[in-house]
Amino acid sequence: RGVVAALGGLVVKIRKPWMCDAPSSYYNRKGYFAICVQAMCDGARRFRMMSAEHQGAATDSTAWHTCDFFINPLTGLRARGGLLDGFFIVADAAYGLSPHAHSLRWQQPLPRQRQLQLLPKPLPH
Repeated sequence: RGVVAALGGLVVKIRKPWMCDAPSSYYNRKGYFAICVQAMCDGARRFRMMSAEHQGAATDSTAWHTCDFFINPLTGLRARGGLLDGFFIVADAAYGLSPHAHSLRWQQPLPRQRQLQLLPKPLPH
C-alpha cells in the first residue's frame, strides 16, 4: 500500500567512447564500457520515467540521486518536496533508503509460481 512505482537500473554495453574528456568514466566494475539506465514503472507496468544520463562507472544510487527526474529545480522530486506522506517508490538495495524510495530485500527466493506471476505480460499485437 502506498507504492506508486518500482525503480530499477541496468547498464547498457557500448563501444569505448572516443569523443569525450574522460572515457574511463564509462568503464564499469563489470569490465566493459557502458551507460547507466534508470527506469520506473507504475503498477500497470507502464514506463513513467527513463534516464540514460550517466556513465557506466556510476552506481544505481548515484544515477538516481543525480538524474534530472530527481533534481530538476522545477519539476524534480526534490523540488516538489518528494512524494506525499504515505507514498513511495520501491527499489532494490542498490538504491539505499530515502524519503522517496524504500528498498526491498527478499529474505528468501520467491517460490517459482510467484516468480512466474511477476514476469511481464506479452504486449498485444
